[in-house]
Amino acid sequence: MPTQYDRNRYKKTYPFVRREVRRLTSVQSITAAFLDTDSVTVSFTTAYATAPVVTATATGTGANVNVYVESVGTTSAVIRTSAIFTGNVYVQVSPVG
Repeated sequence: MPTQYDRNRYKKTYPFVRREVRRLTSVQSITAAFLDTDSVTVSFTTAYATAPVVTATATGTGANVNVYVESVGTTSAVIRTSAIFTGNVYVQVSPVG
């Protein structure tokens, strides 16, 4: 956010709420292979204390499907697509907080 000045008071203004800095400690990158299916379970390399944040993205020439995370646990996640799909889905797993 660029520096803002209040022209009526000629002083620098700050946002009302200052947010605490959240640092990302480690991110796991997993490639899930879909072979004529619409659901794959991905296991994490490390177990988490709480359910982590999981994002999924389809890649390839036939990747004209919606990819979503159906369920997330502390050791695995279920990735689904909107149609039967053959290709790769990149999954990123990061801890909460």
